[in-house]
Amino acid sequence: MTSPVISKIVNNGICIGCGMCPALCPDDVLKMFWNVYGEYNPIEAEKCTEECRICLKTCPFFDMNETEYQISKCLFGDVERISYDPETGYYLASYVGYSEKHRPTSASGGIMTWLLEMLLTEHIVDIVICVAPTGESDRLFTFQVFDSVDGLKSGAGSAYYPVKLSSVICRILSEPGRYAVTGVPCFIKAIRLAQKNNVKLRERIVVTIGIVCGQMKSKLFTDYVAHLAGVEGDVTNANYRGKSPNQPASNYYYKFTTSRGEERQISWREGISKAWINGWFTPRACNYCDDVFAECADVTFMDAWLPEYSKDDRGTSLVIGERRGHKNF
Repeated sequence: MTSPVISKIVNNGICIGCGMCPALCPDDVLKMFWNVYGEYNPIEAEKCTEECRICLKTCPFFDMNETEYQISKCLFGDVERISYDPETGYYLASYVGYSEKHRPTSASGGIMTWLLEMLLTEHIVDIVICVAPTGESDRLFTFQVFDSVDGLKSGAGSAYYPVKLSSVICRILSEPGRYAVTGVPCFIKAIRLAQKNNVKLRERIVVTIGIVCGQMKSKLFTDYVAHLAGVEGDVTNANYRGKSPNQPASNYYYKFTTSRGEERQISWREGISKAWINGWFTPRACNYCDDVFAECADVTFMDAWLPEYSKDDRGTSLVIGERRGHKNF
């Protein structure tokens, strides 16, 4: 028997590669690998023996009747003084600002990094899970586990690169604790769907932090932009959000480091924008997602590129959040 997530999702080209299905597969028949487009997909390591459909129940692109609106309404709809906007979802408040300490090393104003540090130092969570660089050319970024503020520093910044949740979800299932997890909208939705079907995830993931997303990119996007920048050799590190003094915050640059220690950089206006705006190297699943603001997350962060803030090359953050007091499914 073919796993239903393979036949219904992967074979129809709408897998986003979040990695939730192999993490929760009771028979451990699914593994995550790169496909030919530079995207993560599950494959069958063994034949599926029973159709439990856990893989489909936790897939953010399977049941279009299980919308972000329905999930967030269940979580946040009864919170006192909550508001709702069809663009952003439920919210208690919105903010703009920055952290002086974290701003220089962050993609925008550094407020998200500040919050993650506060969650640890105030003992609201024991562990933060976010994306950080690996230094490995075959996978530049992964979800990583941090239990200290010092370790968390490597996770500052943006990563326009495929990552998967499978290994960190397995960690949460095997090791008790209070976890905060960051992610783009579809990944947060996958987490919420998984929480509905797994009591350990429901109890242990106590904070979800969303990142505004217009589209994801395949591994080949980084290869393409690195080539535009004149990179020769294997890229071992990529900084996707370098800040240029006296430039608008939106005209950031990518900087690539090779295995030989060479560095090349290229700005948004020198070719990145063309690939991004035209949707090159964007997974097909992104065409079926209308959740830009991570409506299922407890709080969401984004760049403040509004006219009154975009001229500040140091970067500024927007926050939609304080969806506190949500109930369990």
